[in-house]
Amino acid sequence: MTTADPAPACSVTGAAPSAAGPFGGVRLEVVEDDRTLWRLDLGSQFLRHHVLDDGVLFGSLRGGPIFAIDAATCRELWNAPQIFPAIRLATDDDALFTVEEVSVAAIGRDDGRQRWRHLLEVPDGSAIQAPDIVVGDGVVVVPVGGSAARLDGFDAGDGAPRFSIDLGADLTVTGVAVGDGSVAATAGDRVLLVDATSGALLWTAEPGFAPTGAPATAEGLVVAADGTRVAAIEDGRVAWMVDHGAPGLLGPPTLAGRDRVLVLGADGLLRTVGPTGVEPTPVAFPACCTSPRLDDGFVVVDRGGTTTGFDLEGRELWSVRTGADAAGRFARVAVEGDRIAVLAWSTPDAR
Repeated sequence: MTTADPAPACSVTGAAPSAAGPFGGVRLEVVEDDRTLWRLDLGSQFLRHHVLDDGVLFGSLRGGPIFAIDAATCRELWNAPQIFPAIRLATDDDALFTVEEVSVAAIGRDDGRQRWRHLLEVPDGSAIQAPDIVVGDGVVVVPVGGSAARLDGFDAGDGAPRFSIDLGADLTVTGVAVGDGSVAATAGDRVLLVDATSGALLWTAEPGFAPTGAPATAEGLVVAADGTRVAAIEDGRVAWMVDHGAPGLLGPPTLAGRDRVLVLGADGLLRTVGPTGVEPTPVAFPACCTSPRLDDGFVVVDRGGTTTGFDLEGRELWSVRTGADAAGRFARVAVEGDRIAVLAWSTPDAR
């Protein structure tokens, strides 16, 4: 589907469009069924992150508030000032979680009031690392990498610390995944699994390579990958390892079944990998000036000023005019059902 203009204008308290700053032409718009529901023009005021969940759009403005608006109408539901700039947002059924430069917090998703907040120990030479915050199975996980790398977990309900696992010095935490009551993480050349409730370290494995992105976990299996291989780990042992044949990966592996792993190659091919090898008929995604990327179970492609989403079988789900890949424009999307929230801007800064 392609959006149609003109779109109804939207406004958010604390969002003050400005021509000055490192970003240009920043706008947020929500599209549904071939129609732009509304558009928020931000000028050079950047939106650090936005999430669509249960009909609500949550956003965090650089140098401005965290806000919640009705995704269908742009009616502002609440607006909360930030103590520190929020890097990333995540949600569960009860709260909105935000990680800032030095803290993690929970905000009531209905009223915007702070439920709890913890200062994080981030020593010199360390930093909170992407994906910054992961929520699931009642736990909030924040990875810290660098001079004193570790994995911190907090109870999503009351913020009580559940675990803090030291990973060692001078390590990069490349990703975190939560599922089946466990937290899987990749750091350096290791993969580890933590019990999400007790915080007990269940196992640590070394697959023989340094994973380049987040792992995937389901049914007791943890899958990690680098630019050459995919490894499936169970009970701390490598169950199988296969060369995926792609010239590098765009995004983390996706578990589509216990013995079926999907990886998106830098050549735009989505390959199915399993214990017996790679399926011979990969799905191809067209790419122009921006490579395709795997995002929340679908593939996003920017080409010719249009951002398009495909399912993992290669079927087009939606297409929105964003200007992305034309004249240096970029786009980030959040999707819920048939509704797409698109942020478009013209400076390559994802933070």
